[in-house]
Amino acid sequence: MNISSITAFNIYNTSCSYAIQNNAERFCTKPMPFDSICFTGVQSGSVPLKKLAAYGIPDMYNGLKLLDPKILEGLLQRSVFDKPISQLVPIISKYKDTFLPVERQVLEYITIAAEKQSNLKLNDVLKNLNQEHQKKLLKIQQPIFEQLIQKACDLPPELYKEFWDLMKITNKRLSKEPVVIPFSENDFIYKLQRIAPIIKARNIHKETLAINNLIKEAKLVFAVQEEDAIKFGRGKNGRNKKLEYQMRPAVLKQNIVKLKYLEDIFAKSVLRNNKDIQQIFQQTSARIHGFPAITPFKRKEFVHELKNITKRVKDETLAKEIIKTARILPKSTDNVSAFIVKYTNDTNNKIGYFIMHSGICSIDHLDAKANGGKNKLKNFGLCGTYINSQKTNIPFDEWVRKHPETRVNCQKHVDRLIELYNDGTFDKVGLDRSYITDFAEQIEKLSPKEKPLILDISKLNK
Repeated sequence: MNISSITAFNIYNTSCSYAIQNNAERFCTKPMPFDSICFTGVQSGSVPLKKLAAYGIPDMYNGLKLLDPKILEGLLQRSVFDKPISQLVPIISKYKDTFLPVERQVLEYITIAAEKQSNLKLNDVLKNLNQEHQKKLLKIQQPIFEQLIQKACDLPPELYKEFWDLMKITNKRLSKEPVVIPFSENDFIYKLQRIAPIIKARNIHKETLAINNLIKEAKLVFAVQEEDAIKFGRGKNGRNKKLEYQMRPAVLKQNIVKLKYLEDIFAKSVLRNNKDIQQIFQQTSARIHGFPAITPFKRKEFVHELKNITKRVKDETLAKEIIKTARILPKSTDNVSAFIVKYTNDTNNKIGYFIMHSGICSIDHLDAKANGGKNKLKNFGLCGTYINSQKTNIPFDEWVRKHPETRVNCQKHVDRLIELYNDGTFDKVGLDRSYITDFAEQIEKLSPKEKPLILDISKLNK
């Protein structure tokens, strides 16, 4: 096969109707199925447990101290992340023991920058570091893309062509060349939902209502009536067809009117000065009008596009190997260069939020709801949002086998709970002794049968 047009090396050389109701345009569509994720959402009956976040509880899985959500809430409310880094570093350094390794490295970079140029802001620091870390990231990505290209040679010709079209777009994104990408209703709503937790973390009721309303209206306005894959096909031809479709005068006008409707809602809300949402609207407008734009490479989007290709491959082993290889690509949560490159062009608030959010105290279902676990206090544990998002529906016994450090960290966790019970803190927050005994019982019950995790609660006062 001829693949000379792009190689693993030159990659790195660097539909709805609307009606008039009450003199306002309203859109009549069915809602889009899209899950909203809020890691720090309060589960039924867990309020007293969440209050323990203020008392230095270690994460039951990784042992790091959990960050009280109220601390991040206060930092966002006071616009601390918009301060010069000379003022910011002393404030957030107090909480570095809640940071995961990548975020701790980012803090070190910021601290060094503050000693040299104290008046810089967070996004200035990342922009200064971007070029160096772009090279470091590409150096890691290159051999992975090489493996993908080699494996893709075994794809059927039609699917190989789709893969190669994807790699061409990837090449442009990595080289920071403008790319014309069709407008995506799903992507617009996803971006709003990604920014929602940052707004909600400020715990300002009017702002929470505003972002919820904007997402709700966006789902109604931009509901997808049929799968794009069915309507337009896949790969380069599918993208071209969708571009042609969305540039039809009637469709273009309709999308412009829809976006304008949402912009008006945004402009009249308390969030009208939010730079992140302003940026989302600007990017969406460019895509609706078919303008080329520089869009960074996104690992998650790349893997998703690959899945759309590989799920039509008859050779299941090959399909799994391709996706498994793609998932090796560095993530912002496990590689500092990926973090810096990903958030370089974001606002100070967004960067600050993602530096701190992984360690925010959240409620974990010890026995996942998807596996039949109950929404009861005895089935709740405390861990950081990052671990919670990684564990998802993985059974507890399986998690312990893969992460044996959980045994030690669960004991550290329960030791701290016992200290707080013995000194009367449980009474203050509305918990009693039974939570600890139930927690220990549930952990033993769910742990590996061949080697149960039995927690020592002998120091618990009677």
